Amino acid sequence: MELDPAKMRLLYGFFDFYLKLNEEEEAEVMKTLKCWTRTKQNKY
Repeated sequence: MELDPAKMRLLYGFFDFYLKLNEEEEAEVMKTLKCWTRTKQNKY
């Protein structure tokens, strides 16, 4: 199960607006989101 584009934009917008991350932290968040998406895909 992959997040639809609207939900991905919502998540990106949240992180961009509310969490001021440096490049390393942003990369970690993106890695975690991709891993979470893959886990959800394998579950279904």
